[in-house]
Amino acid sequence: MKRNEMAGIGEKPFKCQYCEKSFSVKRACVRHERTHTGEKPFKCQYCEKSFSFERACKRHEMIHTGEKPFKCQYCEKSFTVRDKCKQHEMIHTGERPFKCQYCEKGFIEKRNCMQHERTHTGEKPFKCQYCEKCFSIKQRCTQHENNHTGEKTFKCQYCEKCFSIKQSYIQHEINHTREKPFKCQYCEKNFSFKSQCKFHEMIHNGDKPFKCRYCGKSYISENTCKKHERIHTGEKPFKCQYCEKCFGDKSTCKQHEMIHSGEKPFKCQYCEKSFTCKSQCKQHEMVHTGEKPFKCQYCNKSFRVKRTCTRHEMIHIGKKPFKCQYCEKEFYY
Repeated sequence: MKRNEMAGIGEKPFKCQYCEKSFSVKRACVRHERTHTGEKPFKCQYCEKSFSFERACKRHEMIHTGEKPFKCQYCEKSFTVRDKCKQHEMIHTGERPFKCQYCEKGFIEKRNCMQHERTHTGEKPFKCQYCEKCFSIKQRCTQHENNHTGEKTFKCQYCEKCFSIKQSYIQHEINHTREKPFKCQYCEKNFSFKSQCKFHEMIHNGDKPFKCRYCGKSYISENTCKKHERIHTGEKPFKCQYCEKCFGDKSTCKQHEMIHSGEKPFKCQYCEKSFTCKSQCKQHEMVHTGEKPFKCQYCNKSFRVKRTCTRHEMIHIGKKPFKCQYCEKEFYY
């Protein structure tokens, strides 16, 4: 590195020309300034996408090439990113390097540990710049601020739609491209997201690596297993920031908080309706698309909602799971 691009220890002579941040290394300052300018000088050699950072571009190109240079030392899985490989290996070793200073819980990632510790301290360091509300997680604060400003920072490159939530924006763009780069290794199905593909593959291999400590039930994901264990322990670590209610899982707590805040972050891509829950939004969108992914195994009928399909199948098998508590009558619904 050139001398004029590097400062002495503790010095930060390279100041962003758009905000107050300073950096000890010039190239770090240049990279940061791109978050202001929107400049994306690194273009994928396989498609039209461009990136602000070279590393992000190279990582994206691996989706096209299928390259996964980082291999787990305990199983056959490979990864495009070294950090993701290390985190995966901790599932095998049981290592949780980041320990909560208030209880016995350990975490694979530091940020998850810090977020958890705030459930003990009640700390909410992220304050809305437009009102008095505070949040324990920065992303939730940003989403809340967008309710004030109406700002939708993520713009679709194929149409004029803009989104305030990055994940909604990514999912919307996939509907244009129909890009499904992640292929199941057991069948012909392809998926838009790696996590979707991994969950699907577990249907084939029966892999349920996370076992309940209290009853022996096994689960595909660690979060689902932990959520189940709280049924045994009665633990409700997620407290509503607006009232005294507590919840056993984070997503239920978030949905409850939206009743207070009025947030509806999941917007239908076909009309103006918004929803507090992603699954509700997806079900609603099927009204527009006509999609009915749940097919009865006994006849040709299809349904938008899985539980509706399950109830319908009971008519075929004659099962009536709901029994009157006062007489012997049984019902399908």
